[in-house]
Amino acid sequence: MGTPHLQPGSAERRRRFPPGMLALAAWLLVGSVASAQNPYETYTGFTVPTEAVLPDSEVHPSLWFSAEELATIRARWQDPAYAELVDEIKRDIRDFKNRNPESTEPGERARMAKTLAFAWLMENDVVALVKALATLEVAYDNVPQTYDSGVFDGEYDEIYRATWLQNYCAAYDWLYDQLGSQLEAELRAKLVAEAQLLYTYMNQYAPRPHNHRSKPAYALGTAALTLSSHPNAAQWLSFALDRQNSVTKYMFSHEGVYREGPHYYVFTLVNAIPFLWHYLHVSGVNLFPYYQPAFEWPIRIRNSRGWMPNIEDGFMKPAPTHAVAAAYRDTPTLLHSSAPLAEILQWNWQTTRFFTQNYTGATNDVTWEIDVLLSWDASIPATPPDVSPTQVLQSGQVAFRNAWSDVGESSRYLLFHGVASADNHDHPDHLSYVVDAANTTLAVDAGYGPEGSSDDRRSWYTSPQAHNTVTVNGFPLVDYSTARNEGPRLRHALDTPFYDFAEMQARSQGVAGGAEVRRGIAFPEERFWVVYDLGSSDNEASYQVHLHGRGTFARNGSWLTWTAQPDTYGEGARLHAAFAGNRTLTISENTGWTSLYWGHEETQTYVSVRQTATDPVFLHVLYPTPLNGTPPALVDRSGSGIVSLELTEDAGITNVAVQRDQVLRTAGPLATDAIFAWTRRVQGNIVQFALTEGRELRWEGRLLLSASDTLTVAVDRSNPSRQLLYVEPFTGQAELTLRLLPDTATPLSVTLDGQPLAFETPEQGTVRFQLSGDRLGAGSVIVVTTNVTSAAEPHEAATAGFMIEGPYPNPTSGPMHLRLVLARPAHVRAVLYDVLGRRLATLWDGAVGAGQTELTWDVGRLLRQKLTPGPYLIEVEADGARRVVRGLAF
Repeated sequence: MGTPHLQPGSAERRRRFPPGMLALAAWLLVGSVASAQNPYETYTGFTVPTEAVLPDSEVHPSLWFSAEELATIRARWQDPAYAELVDEIKRDIRDFKNRNPESTEPGERARMAKTLAFAWLMENDVVALVKALATLEVAYDNVPQTYDSGVFDGEYDEIYRATWLQNYCAAYDWLYDQLGSQLEAELRAKLVAEAQLLYTYMNQYAPRPHNHRSKPAYALGTAALTLSSHPNAAQWLSFALDRQNSVTKYMFSHEGVYREGPHYYVFTLVNAIPFLWHYLHVSGVNLFPYYQPAFEWPIRIRNSRGWMPNIEDGFMKPAPTHAVAAAYRDTPTLLHSSAPLAEILQWNWQTTRFFTQNYTGATNDVTWEIDVLLSWDASIPATPPDVSPTQVLQSGQVAFRNAWSDVGESSRYLLFHGVASADNHDHPDHLSYVVDAANTTLAVDAGYGPEGSSDDRRSWYTSPQAHNTVTVNGFPLVDYSTARNEGPRLRHALDTPFYDFAEMQARSQGVAGGAEVRRGIAFPEERFWVVYDLGSSDNEASYQVHLHGRGTFARNGSWLTWTAQPDTYGEGARLHAAFAGNRTLTISENTGWTSLYWGHEETQTYVSVRQTATDPVFLHVLYPTPLNGTPPALVDRSGSGIVSLELTEDAGITNVAVQRDQVLRTAGPLATDAIFAWTRRVQGNIVQFALTEGRELRWEGRLLLSASDTLTVAVDRSNPSRQLLYVEPFTGQAELTLRLLPDTATPLSVTLDGQPLAFETPEQGTVRFQLSGDRLGAGSVIVVTTNVTSAAEPHEAATAGFMIEGPYPNPTSGPMHLRLVLARPAHVRAVLYDVLGRRLATLWDGAVGAGQTELTWDVGRLLRQKLTPGPYLIEVEADGARRVVRGLAF
């Protein structure tokens, strides 16, 4: 059962200390470096108010809970929902009760004090109390209390001291009435001395804004709140908030992207989350709204198992979002149409399947299980996101994903990474990607190295060749401006139910006069990926595309295959890749290393695909399969000036083509002037297609789409009665002509997000209309309804056995059922749309077995949450095919 929600500590009377009161001290400490911090002030991150708010009087306990709320924490101690955490804490209690505090290492000593103090509060354990008091008597003994560059290093580094200080503050707060006057005075003096030390020298031991500054800044804030009656407390707190801001402004983007990578993101949260709760409980100041994007970010880039990738100096990491969920109970989120952020944060952790409990990077110092027990409310419901699984972050990350939930062998995930470089723990990985499919890590980033920054292969892990990126004469892609934090440019992004796409551009200084590289990644049918690279330079250079698969490597004709067997990092799968280019490609096999977690390293075979030119074009396909899977038949359809591949599968034929400029060129049956084009053909019909920066697409000479201006667009003709166009926003107006499917179809209406557009029929089976780019937004859809009454797709025979019955009852204001018949197991997604084509909710997103299955939804609940009575459309996708049915809610 759940336990009551903890309210922040009473702060009816608070002392406020405007930053102006502390200006002189702040200027003395930071004014000397302000002129050198230009790059640190131009990024898009966030800041919080620096006004110090302290309670009118110092009260203990107050950091995590008040005396009145202690009963709530004790209830959690007995609640089965927290049993796993409690068992871990009890193991630590038993261990520490048998330790001698004087012979315990400094970090372990601080953990010991806090853990045993907590044991006293939870179980009235007298032995734990005595040992906790004995531990506090020797707090900071043998820990240097003067600043020196050699002291704030190694085992006494500020990143460790930060956690020690927060642990000692918690023990002081909890045992305040047990300390006795002498021990209280001695311990308080030690905490004051440590706080003053961190405050005075922060800009010396952490001259740049990164985790070595933010962690002690969060700890200093906790110390100020613990010792709130101290004369320097307001000064400490205001300075701590300012120094935290210098990091959140520079290391985080406005979308929460953390530029030191997932490892240091979690390592920072070890101190940030406690401080945020402490400020809320002690002073009633809620900083969580400012941090909201930072807690949404790990969900937006997670794979199906809840892991963030090992990019930058990083390891694969889970995000402890449950530890902050309670702060967002009533907070709307971009991840769900109606549920509060708290439920999404809870879902993220509930569906995370990580391989170790010691994931913080601070195992020797942190009491994480205690902190989670105090901050996590297990009674909060877990609700998955209902927005598109593919997430586009303008900060330079695109997560291509076919489902939020774990769909087993059907799972697909690729993170396209092009975030502006920071000056700490950064890797030369612009325009790189990582792939996880079939619940297996397949295309990998190098990671941190098994021993982190002291690894003996450090030069490898920080080389551009160690990442799935492009190099120019061996040099990496770089920012457009470091001073202005202008990283790779996101040129295009399109997110549709059947085709996702993004393109980024970066520059290189690897050749005289410089070079630029455009990389586009398409996610057709949300099953596999197509990647193209366009290089440009005035002088000839060696361009290389690097691809790091995982597992054993083999060549099979045109396909390069990596087979990853089941292990800690996956259930086992294969990654197949094939390359084409605008001139002869040289493919070399090389040996490298990958580190997915601390202490882990594996040897890998990676390929470097090279051509020497001023105008290279590369095209490659990333096709994942289960362990026994094989790639599709592959044919190179390249023509003069255009690079093209054709993939033939049982379910249909895919053609992709890329070229440098917008000239109408032919690649087999496909002709286009687009930079990139994709078509999907089933039973001889082009049912879906897409263009990037194009005006025209033809198939076997017949026009499929033409536009009067250059557009990036995706078209779905798989439902002849309701044919869809998704157009990326553009400037100005364009006239579009679309060939309908079948040729006998007659358009009845054309709408943009439900609003009618004027149209004409130039000839049978076509429709023409004008489109204003400023009316388009993310998710906008153009719907062409036709006189074709059947919702069956023209390629139904190719997916025999995929049938829908229902919905029934129809209409309804209660349960609605849909009977689905599958010829074979498949991943099924059912999405609810209104008649304007707007996505309202994901009704089902998961695996469904062969045979007959009944899916059920509570329409009444949806009516209460987000629907108004009226007609709705349910789009069901399974095994690469789609059906649309109509339901009526009242």
